[in-house]
Amino acid sequence: MGITFNKLLLFLASLTALALACTTTGPAATTPKRLRALCLHGYLSNARMFSTQLSRLVERAGSSTQFVFLDAPHELSLGSVSPTPTRTTTRRSAKKARWFYASQDELGNVCYNGVVESLLLISKAEKEDGPFDVMVGHSQGALMLLLINLLSSQSDVFKQFLESNCSREDVFALPKGEALNVLMSGFLPRDDLFDVLHSHTGVLPQRSLHLFSSEDEVVPMSSSIEALYAYRNAPKASVRPGRDHDPPRDDESIECIIKELEHAWQRKFDADGGKILLDD
Repeated sequence: MGITFNKLLLFLASLTALALACTTTGPAATTPKRLRALCLHGYLSNARMFSTQLSRLVERAGSSTQFVFLDAPHELSLGSVSPTPTRTTTRRSAKKARWFYASQDELGNVCYNGVVESLLLISKAEKEDGPFDVMVGHSQGALMLLLINLLSSQSDVFKQFLESNCSREDVFALPKGEALNVLMSGFLPRDDLFDVLHSHTGVLPQRSLHLFSSEDEVVPMSSSIEALYAYRNAPKASVRPGRDHDPPRDDESIECIIKELEHAWQRKFDADGGKILLDD
């Protein structure tokens, strides 16, 4: 009886080990089906402020999307690159910052300074917290998003950018934002290096959603419409009345973003024939 009892204990132990292996190392346990969204705040803002402004969206999206809020590296009070640029998902930033600052020569040509440092910071976030399926940008952050879309999809423009801006071999790993790009009060760059966006429409292949106010006094609606026409893959727009330049928090805008996030989730995770609940 002793031998039989020992064999029974070994058998039960093996079953327990197998059950634990199935519950802790199975695909469903280690790879939850959720989108990852990189969020770029606007001028005179930071990750903490932007996360507060988008708190309703984050709550409404629930566990289907993880939002990562990034602090721009250029602090406004210093007018130069922050010595310790940081990324955050926990709203701990306090100082206001920007992604770049513009200068103008005697001929009126505009140059965006600091873009390289911002792209390196975003590349670091992509490597450590990505890959990002979705990008969300407001105002200057929306312009950075647009530039990332351009550089990641147009190799000739990217090569020209590197030749013009990088004195060393910087390694970029830019997010592709293949599922969705949300531009809030977006606009086209004035830097001549990116003038292809002004001379041609439909340059960018990424999916995009554009949200802006009809009487925005900071970024005119006409500028946001120009940014919309830079995309060719059925870009969508949501216009709200008024002069508000802040990220949208009204019910209609939030539901518009949620609907597009649902489409993005379905495109990524239902690619093998899963049921589509909404028309794309």
